[in-house]
Amino acid sequence: MDVTQEVSREELAEVSQLSFTTELEDLRECSVFIITVPTPIDEFKAPDLTPLIKASETVGQVLKAGDLVIGDGFQIRPRFAALFAWPKPPR
Repeated sequence: MDVTQEVSREELAEVSQLSFTTELEDLRECSVFIITVPTPIDEFKAPDLTPLIKASETVGQVLKAGDLVIGDGFQIRPRFAALFAWPKPPR
């Protein structure tokens, strides 16, 4: 599972608070979401944000006030930032 080989299979098996799923319903009980998707680039070095957008839309369906979303391994150029910004919840 860990292609970087930073964590062994045994170490991953011992983790009790980590799970992986492809089922939307499984995400409803979560409060922390880590989005790690590829952002391939084209011949003009422009990123294809489709995987990131789709993953964000999926998480957005189950996101609740107070949940935490962590994006890993991607950089968003300023012109794309508006796609992934939402207003702060009211106090």
